[in-house]
Amino acid sequence: MHKAASEAGKWSIGVDADEATYPAHADYTATILTSMLKRVDVGVGAFVADALAGNPTAGVKTWGFAQGGVGYTTTGGYIDDLTGKIEEFAAKIASGEVVVPTDPKA
Repeated sequence: MHKAASEAGKWSIGVDADEATYPAHADYTATILTSMLKRVDVGVGAFVADALAGNPTAGVKTWGFAQGGVGYTTTGGYIDDLTGKIEEFAAKIASGEVVVPTDPKA
């Protein structure tokens, strides 16, 4: 995806981790706008802490902005002028003021 976007002179957005830092993407960093982060470490850390405390929990857990489970990168500086606005929206999502739909058909 990053290669195709770069060749077309378009932006791309990474997923799960900071893809602009991957050696395999070194030729495309100039067109990787940002990456959306899936902070699996946060959920795993919470599970391990609960287990060590003798309180392991099972089931579906959601780790959003409020729990620190998702985020974005600013590698490359391409969105630096937008981070204030992004953080405003992230805070509104975390507080519940803005509700992000989870049903793709909604």
